[in-house]
Amino acid sequence: MQALRRRTRRSVPYASHPGMPALSEPFDDPDELARHVHEVIGSRRDREYGGFIMVRKDGKYVATEPMAGKTFQFDPNEVFPSHEKEGYVFYPLGHEDYAIYHSHPSFSVGLDAWPEHERDTYPNVLSVADIYAVIDDSAYCPVTYLSGPDGSLIKYTLSHSEAEKKLFARVSGPADRPHLYELSELYRALRARTLMPGDVVRLLAGAGDLHVVVASRLWGKPGRVADDWKPYPEMPEPVACDVVWPPAPLSLSPEFGSADEAARYVHARIGERAHSLAVGFLLRDPRRGIYRAAEPVLQDGSMVYAPCSIFHPDEYYRPALPEGYRIDGMYFAPDTVVPDAARQDGRPFFQPDDLHRMFEYRYVPTRRSKLIPVRYGFIMSEIYFSSPDGALLGYTPSCSDEEYRLLRQVSRAYSGDESVQARLSAGTLRSSDFVDMLARAGRLRVIQISRNWPKAGVVTPS
Repeated sequence: MQALRRRTRRSVPYASHPGMPALSEPFDDPDELARHVHEVIGSRRDREYGGFIMVRKDGKYVATEPMAGKTFQFDPNEVFPSHEKEGYVFYPLGHEDYAIYHSHPSFSVGLDAWPEHERDTYPNVLSVADIYAVIDDSAYCPVTYLSGPDGSLIKYTLSHSEAEKKLFARVSGPADRPHLYELSELYRALRARTLMPGDVVRLLAGAGDLHVVVASRLWGKPGRVADDWKPYPEMPEPVACDVVWPPAPLSLSPEFGSADEAARYVHARIGERAHSLAVGFLLRDPRRGIYRAAEPVLQDGSMVYAPCSIFHPDEYYRPALPEGYRIDGMYFAPDTVVPDAARQDGRPFFQPDDLHRMFEYRYVPTRRSKLIPVRYGFIMSEIYFSSPDGALLGYTPSCSDEEYRLLRQVSRAYSGDESVQARLSAGTLRSSDFVDMLARAGRLRVIQISRNWPKAGVVTPS
């Protein structure tokens, strides 16, 4: 990211200049707004994107839409239009700077000499150029947000401390050319590998207020980063979803014309962020043929296990569905919270428990027990799996005899040590055989490809 040039600003009504960037809806909390633009940037990691977060006179926060920069450089000086001759910047009337946000691309060229955890850290922390720009721009924006390619969102708030002043000296070039950060002590130390990206994190944490807004495996849980930070810290236990009353309202997606579109939306929302088991559901308005997804996302950006509330056997504890909608499907994303740098390539397919839940919630017993609370009777037209490797899979139930046999075999609850679940754990059943079983039971599709699922379309048993 480049530093802001010292240019005069002239406030004008927003609609009076055609070159003004588009603005977001207003938010009450700047971190929530930063999370929003982070999700808008999403998987676009071919270059840097960025913009401004501003505070209005009414205390609401708005952001300029993400603007594409160069591959490794976002220039905030290009966000707002300027006068061609006199050079001053047109700025929306009634708005003040709060923060600059930008993203980093996902390239790792030239980092092979570093240890793996340092290679992972480098693109997900402020660069030397970023640190120079952030501190140099202290008169304008006290806060900066960085959207990392690992799905993280971090925030640095200026402190004006002695440690921050010393850090600024270390990222500045010679006294007569301080903007040439390539000549700075810190930049040269990184090139010489006498300093590592993890050291940069610790320097930032000691100089100002460095916060994790959206968690990742690299950064750990949301919250302030300590000055003794280490990559891949131990993550907390998966969030427990206790049934409460009144039930919390659902967090719903926009409306979509198909279940696949709704599933793609959730798949992109989950992305690469670290999360415990995420299980959600799709809603359908049969009258209009419109779909929405219920998003299991907490305030801190982490995932929550949804069915403990929405599929509760007692309707009294279930959150209300929007008018005209009914449950029509489910989606699953496996636990990606790990305490170290281990990758989650090993679980690119539905787990037996996923199918067991789907079958259980769809099941309608002949006689309904008054003593045992059974969750049953929900329509399941489509089931989706968001794989950690980036694939999106879809399964259309058939209610066939083949599927019923799979229902009886899939879980230890029905078949004990002879179940699919037990045999996979013991290594007596191959993962490919489990894929074939589901492909024969219903319609299995690859909707979005990945390394493990390179071909889109219907999966045929093989």
